[in-house]
Amino acid sequence: MEQTASAPDGIDYKQLVARFMNNIRHGKALGFQLVEASRDGVTVRLPYKEDLVGNPTTGVIHGGAITALLDESCGMAVAAAIAPEMDITPTIDLRIDYMRPAEPHRDIFAYTHVYRLSKSVAFARGVAYQDHPDKPIAHCVATFIRMGMKGGYLAPKGAKPQGLEEAQHSEPNAQAAADPQVLKDRGVE
Repeated sequence: MEQTASAPDGIDYKQLVARFMNNIRHGKALGFQLVEASRDGVTVRLPYKEDLVGNPTTGVIHGGAITALLDESCGMAVAAAIAPEMDITPTIDLRIDYMRPAEPHRDIFAYTHVYRLSKSVAFARGVAYQDHPDKPIAHCVATFIRMGMKGGYLAPKGAKPQGLEEAQHSEPNAQAAADPQVLKDRGVE
């Protein structure tokens, strides 16, 4: 069910997930488009583009693009599931079973949802498909860690999420994930 306005809980899930999506650069580069979003799940479209084809002979989108679609879509489902709380939630595990090849020259969709949410971990699953989710190209299960950095990717530009100070002193990689300047200093744009 598409959420075009605020849901009964007052949250505009489509706007919230679109803000999350707007901050993920590889998703932008691949051309991901948000179709619908609610607390119950997220649907994202990967438009067919020639530069995403894995084998020019078949014209089928590369499996790596499908992997990125499922991973990011699961992350978006986590953002919707934990709303209105915002948190940085990197992927800690992703398993994808490819069930059949995609049809050439066609868009691919992902539907993902969170099926279990604990205080520190979110568990999501989903499918990539072309015609209907009941005829999947691939199925995924993913696990995301909730880092406790309130604000996460959805914090106002330039604002440091709460909890950043603790992360900077506990794990070097947490600092890199949370601080764009650290990424820039390391040559990651």
